[in-house]
Amino acid sequence: MTQAAAQPYTGGDDLDDGLDVASEYMPTGAVDGDDADIRHSDAGGDAQGFFSEDEGDDRSDQDDERDDDGSAEVGQKRKATAGEREQGQVSGAALSDQEKKKKRKLKAKERSEKRKVREAEALQPSEMTVSQLDEWLFDNLKEAYPKASDMELADLRIPPGSIMSTREWTDKRDLTTLPAFIQKQLPPLPKNIKKEGSPSIIIFSLSGMRCADVVRSLRSMNPKAPGEIAKLFAKHLKVSEQIEYLQKTKICIAAGTPNRIGKILADSDALHIRQQTMILLDLSYHDSKNRTLLSIPEIRQDFWKILFADKVVRQKLLASGVKIGVF
Repeated sequence: MTQAAAQPYTGGDDLDDGLDVASEYMPTGAVDGDDADIRHSDAGGDAQGFFSEDEGDDRSDQDDERDDDGSAEVGQKRKATAGEREQGQVSGAALSDQEKKKKRKLKAKERSEKRKVREAEALQPSEMTVSQLDEWLFDNLKEAYPKASDMELADLRIPPGSIMSTREWTDKRDLTTLPAFIQKQLPPLPKNIKKEGSPSIIIFSLSGMRCADVVRSLRSMNPKAPGEIAKLFAKHLKVSEQIEYLQKTKICIAAGTPNRIGKILADSDALHIRQQTMILLDLSYHDSKNRTLLSIPEIRQDFWKILFADKVVRQKLLASGVKIGVF
């Protein structure tokens, strides 16, 4: 028996399944037949079978958008504008020293504006309850000791029992209302002062000039304070002179800075702190930079480190059961 001659290989499998490809799936220009080639329908080389008509329109729209926004063509770099270099929007675009300096100033200004907005929107210390004041003072303590542990901060914290809220005072808080605030909001002043250097109220302010203004405003009290109003700040008298003054003078109110009062308490017993003594933080006053007594870093350091971190001074202030409030 003779065998049938082998058929030449034509590609794919050798099974003739009898299936024909539908015409709609045939590429444009394709020709039936074993030797047919798929031909492009245009000279540009984009096959109509690969990109639909809609897709082609989308590509054209995107190209138009790129042209409209001024972007560079593929393979070309667009030169950064001065504004983009200033804002650092172009990666790899080096800024000049002048542009860097201007950028730093701009960012600093933005931070300052945001801080002012936050402070304006935040609840003011004068409006806080005792628990809110406690947390506010503790946060301020953390700013003075940013690297301190929780245990160290707990040792320096003002006990909540020593804090007094003055939120009941709804009138404005400035030098014109300070005398009325003291007479109506704080415990009554004594009619007679028995011991020298024993103030009923100690007012902490951020500068000697502010202290002097406070003293002048309190001279208008009616009835008048039963004793003298002491000025305890630098550039007025030396520490030794102020100690001598306190030892021989009956005072009712003392106005001073944390630094100077802290030094007097640390160096002598001339300033007597009693259970009836009230410490008033002059937080209603803002300087030309909108800073307060406890927002100026140097004065904040004095307040916490000289007054409440010094064991001797802390004992004098807190052991007698004084109250600390906010004006």
